[in-house]
Amino acid sequence: MDEPARLGADSIADAVYWLGNIAYLLVTLAVAGALANAIGTALGGGYPGTGLGVLTFVAVFLGAMRLYFALFMQNA
Repeated sequence: MDEPARLGADSIADAVYWLGNIAYLLVTLAVAGALANAIGTALGGGYPGTGLGVLTFVAVFLGAMRLYFALFMQNA
């Protein structure tokens, strides 16, 4: 493969890799938000529901990011 074609293929591979990273982040945000909303609603809202919803969101999001780092970023 000649040099320009190889650079183009590498560029496309890098773009797909980072689009996958962004997709994982968006899915993680959606799942964490849905769980936080469900817990907040189950507690009837108010300060306790909001507080536990925020804690749930943070815990799910940070857990998913830690899992992502452990699985995919260790070899980078």
